[in-house]
Amino acid sequence: MGLTRAQKIKKYGDRAGEVPAGGPGRRERSAAAAPARRNTELPAPEPTKVKRQPGVLIAVIMVIGALLMFYVNVLIMPEFSAMVAEDHGVPELQVIGYDQAWFEQFARTIGDDGAQLYASVHWGIGLLAPLVMAAGWALFMVIYAKRGYERWSGLIVTVLFLVVYLVGNAVVQQAVADAGNGALVTFSSVLISTRWVLLVVLMAVTFGIFFRKMRERLQNFDPVAANEERKRRFGR
Repeated sequence: MGLTRAQKIKKYGDRAGEVPAGGPGRRERSAAAAPARRNTELPAPEPTKVKRQPGVLIAVIMVIGALLMFYVNVLIMPEFSAMVAEDHGVPELQVIGYDQAWFEQFARTIGDDGAQLYASVHWGIGLLAPLVMAAGWALFMVIYAKRGYERWSGLIVTVLFLVVYLVGNAVVQQAVADAGNGALVTFSSVLISTRWVLLVVLMAVTFGIFFRKMRERLQNFDPVAANEERKRRFGR
């Protein structure tokens, strides 16, 4: 028969009444005293967020449009003037316009075959160039122009340029077929001159927005933050 706790204390002393070393109380205290296991696993790397750069796409579109416009007005039209119009000149390059006598001479010089070739330029590369250029300009205004007057004025000028350009091509083509129509010739002359004016205005607006954005970036530029960002990206 086993001894009671009181008998054990009386016979062996106070420590005899404690719970045995392997008892449940001992295990609980050991578990509580044991330090938590340190998690040495590295967290999974977060996926890298690629910052979109719409400016690259806009720049590409605008450059393509500018090259097409250059091709039409600096290469195609002067060549047409030299080869078909016998150096008479073409309406598209008359910045200040032309009168009816000048236009009638142009229509007689190119003849029917030249008129067909002239029309193919208008509705081929001459149609694609302003469409691409206006698309690039419109995207530029939407992304970089300030909301409100600056953006809407830029978009309005862009749309006007495109409309005047395309309508001007159509009216000039009709005037070639009816060179004796003074009202039609005058209207085509006004459209051609307006096209050049709108082009200058649009370029001025574009450069104004571009330089404003560059000035804002220079004012907000933090070299320390830029260096830290470079180190974070490239690890140097």
